[in-house]
Amino acid sequence: MKKKYGYMEINMRKNTIGLGVKLGTLLFIITAIIYIVDINYFSNFLLMLVVYRVPVILFGIYAVINNKKFNNGFLSFKEAFTSYFLCIVLGYFIYNLAIIAIFKFIDPVAAEIINENTMVAMKEWMKSFGATSEMISATMQEMQKNNPYSYFNIATEFFTRLLMNTIFAIPLALMLKKQN
Repeated sequence: MKKKYGYMEINMRKNTIGLGVKLGTLLFIITAIIYIVDINYFSNFLLMLVVYRVPVILFGIYAVINNKKFNNGFLSFKEAFTSYFLCIVLGYFIYNLAIIAIFKFIDPVAAEIINENTMVAMKEWMKSFGATSEMISATMQEMQKNNPYSYFNIATEFFTRLLMNTIFAIPLALMLKKQN
């Protein structure tokens, strides 16, 4: 038996897809600007956390609120969760395409520089927390073996981000849902 989708559901999905594409485009532009300005910013953990996480969370929340308004103030848990999650999936997918384009095809050397800078930052961070030289050495060896811009690591990071956003999306959907 085929499921029939209502006009409202189709438009909410289109709205969410549009927001996800806008999010992905924004993340792509942010990535390109950072790449053009100074690739060393990519190894600044806190800066990257703020620059990428804030827009993702805001777009996800906006997707839920916008669809709730579109649906006359009513949204089921499933619709709220799907609004958030679909927006984030599309945004991160486009972002990952940008990462692959820049660091695998356009400028693979930049990926090596970022990895080296990240290793230096990690070493300093570990020293500041009193890590032993053996722990630091083992971590550095592991980081050298694991290229963060390999296809495997990009895919792993994509799914890790989705999992983290799922943890955020569930309580958000519960708070913003409203049944008829």
